[in-house]
Amino acid sequence: MLVLFILICFGACGIEAQTRRIPPDEMAALSEIAEQLGKKDWDLSLNYCDENFNWYKPIVPTPIYNSTVNCNCSSSDECHISAIILKGQDLSGVLPRSIVKLPYLKIIDLSRNYLSGPLPPEWASTKLEYMKLLLGSRLNLKGKCLVATKSSRYWYSLHINCGGGETKVGNTLYIADESQGGAATLQAAENWGFSSTGHFWDVNATAGYYITKNVSVLTMNDSQLYTSARLSPLSLTYYGRCLANGNYTVTLHFAEIVFRDNRSYQSLGRRIFNVYIQDELVWKDFDIATVAQGVDKAVLLKFNNIVVKNKTIEIRFYWAGKGTTAVPTSGIYGPLISVISVESNFKPPPDQKKKIFMVVGALAFAICLECQLKLDWPTRLSICIGIARGLAFRMRNQDLKIVHRDIKATNDYLMEILTLRSRLWFG
Repeated sequence: MLVLFILICFGACGIEAQTRRIPPDEMAALSEIAEQLGKKDWDLSLNYCDENFNWYKPIVPTPIYNSTVNCNCSSSDECHISAIILKGQDLSGVLPRSIVKLPYLKIIDLSRNYLSGPLPPEWASTKLEYMKLLLGSRLNLKGKCLVATKSSRYWYSLHINCGGGETKVGNTLYIADESQGGAATLQAAENWGFSSTGHFWDVNATAGYYITKNVSVLTMNDSQLYTSARLSPLSLTYYGRCLANGNYTVTLHFAEIVFRDNRSYQSLGRRIFNVYIQDELVWKDFDIATVAQGVDKAVLLKFNNIVVKNKTIEIRFYWAGKGTTAVPTSGIYGPLISVISVESNFKPPPDQKKKIFMVVGALAFAICLECQLKLDWPTRLSICIGIARGLAFRMRNQDLKIVHRDIKATNDYLMEILTLRSRLWFG
C-alpha cells in the first residue's frame, strides 16, 4: 500500500529552501518509534527537512489517511521533530515509549489504527500538547497516572465545568472543558480527560452538536455552572487520574437546558440515560427533567464512599436507546452533563518532607555551625533532621500550633553516640 509521508520543515520566518538536518539522536528515536508502531515504510536514510518533501510517497489524499512528520527549524543548520501524525495507517504495534526521546515533540495523532497496550509511563515526561489515539485502537487507558517520575503529586479533588469555561463558585474552581467533541474523541488533560463515542442519528453532526448552551435565562443557584453542558449520542466517559486511593464523594450536576416544558412541540422530548461510576450502574433510566420536575432546574446526584483503588475514577453516561431521538428535532438526545465534582472523604496527608526541611533550613545554621565538635556533614544533617522530626512529632494532631524559638546549640546537648535531644523553650 502506498503511503504518504511528508517531512515538512517550518523555519522561524516560514519554509526555507535550504536543507536542515535532524539530530542523530532524534533519528535514532524515530527508528525505535517505527519499530514499536510497526511502521515499515519510513525511509530513515533521509535525515533532513526541506521543501522537496524527501519522505513523500503519493497516494490519493483523503481526510482519513495521513502520514506526516513536522519539523521545527529554529536554528540555521538543525531541525527538531515537533509533530507525528500517522492516521489510518493500519498500524498494529503498541504505543511507542520512545517518543520521550523527542524533546521537541508537541503533537501526536495515532488514530484509526489497530494499536494495543497501555499508555507508556515514559509519556509523563514529554512536552506533548495534543494527543489523539482512539478510533479503532485496542488501548487500555484506565488507571494511567501520567505524573512525571520526579514528582509524586496526587490529587484529592476534581471539579469540571463540562462543556463550559473555567468558573469559580465560592472557593471552588471548576476546570474548563471546552474541547470540541466528535464521533470518537479522546481528550486528556493533566489529571483528567474524557472520551465520547457515537453518531447522532439523521443529522450531519458537527463539533457543535457535542456541547450545548442554554436557550433561556437560568435562575437557579450558581446558574453559571449550567449555561453549558456536554452531550453525547451514545457514551460519554470522564476519567479522573492521579487521585490518591481512598473513598470519595461524587456529585453530578444536571440541568435540562435543551428541551422545553411549555405547551408546544418543544416539550415532547425525553432524555433518558444510565449513569455508571467505577463500572457500577448507580442510576438506571435517569431523566433530568423528570427528577428536577421541570427544565432549567438543577439536579444534583450525590454518591458517597466511591472507592478509588488504582488512582483512577471513571464516570460514564450511556444512552441505552430509550427516550426520543427526533423530537423536537433530530440530534439532541443522549447523555447530558453540566458539572462533575469529586471530593475525598479524608484529609490529605501533610507534606512531612516539606515541613521537615523547612525546619532544617532554619536550624542548620544555628545548630550545626555553632557546634564545637568536629562533625562531618552527614552527622550534622542527621542532627538537624532529628530536631525537625521531634518538632513535627510534638505538633501532631494539634489544632493550636506553637511557634518554637531560641532553638540553638546552647539549648541542646549531645549524648555519647551523638544522638541529640532537644530541650524546647516556648516563648
